[in-house]
Amino acid sequence: MRRIIIFPTIIAGIGVLGNVILNTTWGETTIQNSIVLDILRTITYMAAVVPTLFSLIRAESRYRDSEKERLKRLALDDLRDYLRAAIVKLFPGEDLNTIRANIMVPDGPQLAILCSVNMEFCKDFEIKLDFGQGCAGVAWNRANYETMSQRWIPVLAPKANLTPKRLKEVWHLSSEQITITKGIQWILSTPIFNHQGTELKCLGVLSFDGFGKHLKNEERLKKPSLHKDCADIAEEFGKMLAKTAF
Repeated sequence: MRRIIIFPTIIAGIGVLGNVILNTTWGETTIQNSIVLDILRTITYMAAVVPTLFSLIRAESRYRDSEKERLKRLALDDLRDYLRAAIVKLFPGEDLNTIRANIMVPDGPQLAILCSVNMEFCKDFEIKLDFGQGCAGVAWNRANYETMSQRWIPVLAPKANLTPKRLKEVWHLSSEQITITKGIQWILSTPIFNHQGTELKCLGVLSFDGFGKHLKNEERLKKPSLHKDCADIAEEFGKMLAKTAF
């Protein structure tokens, strides 16, 4: 970035020097060659124009960047609205304020939360998971390494599977992760796919969990119909994610 900023400064300096030479007595008496004078005048004119052009180019670049960020914010707002609607659809009759939802996407060698609902003030708001770690990490691995018929199936962890011992031995969570996720009562994670021709690409993981309170009807978590609904909703999220480069 510094090199880009220094470039127009150098050009402007050359222009000032050219003006000094062309508009002083020393320049008139020292440089008699008309070709050299024409070259100096050309350089001076260019020096006057280049910084302005550079400013326009930078302004255009800043506009494109800000427009990209604006569209990204709008897309994230749409994802959050759809997450809220998904909670309402999947868990009728429940206390919706105790049900959280998030979308995790790859961030280097881990999964990170792209957007969420009802998580903003929770300690695990910015949690990251290794692939194969936690429900979301297991769902990610299933989506990439299981047979086609098994890839879409959500990963469920009811309360019985969320004891500190099982969180460490089965779900491979660290002590810190166990502490910040302490209030979670259940988790349901579903891979998010995008169809690319005949191929399926996993873009992330859609997760719902209950925080601080049990469901009135916990048996619903095991129903195939709920799992199918989760897969259908995840497919819609896949289409949304594919449209925007996050």
